Amino acid sequence: MRAADKRTLLRRATLDLTGLPPTPEEIDAFERDDAADAFAKVVDRLLASPRYGESWGRMWLDVARYGEDDYRSLDPKKRGFNPYPNAYLYRDWVIKAFNDDMPYDDFVRAQLAADLTGDPATRARTLPSRAPTSGTIGWTSCRAASSA
Repeated sequence: MRAADKRTLLRRATLDLTGLPPTPEEIDAFERDDAADAFAKVVDRLLASPRYGESWGRMWLDVARYGEDDYRSLDPKKRGFNPYPNAYLYRDWVIKAFNDDMPYDDFVRAQLAADLTGDPATRARTLPSRAPTSGTIGWTSCRAASSA
């Protein structure tokens, strides 16, 4: 099996880490870089990119079945449209957790225990810094808001 050329290697790494193809400028810069650590520099740059958290956070959000409204919002007659007004807080928190390289055990604990974690330092490190200003995320609060 032969090794991938530099262009292919860059394309694979960029797609894997950010979900986006490399720009022509990134390709040119990588192909011109003859340093032994050229690929390591690319990987470090990609891991530091906000696109990294967006791409990998999206995968986690798919597993967690994240949605900004309930399934009935797909109804063409808009019967039962129930947006979750603060759902973006969770989405943004997940993206930030990936970009901040939050340890997996803290990441899972924060989602399972939420604000019930006893240690204030853990809460400050793992929970969103901004609480919802009105309503809550979830079916009950949205149903109550839509029936008012």
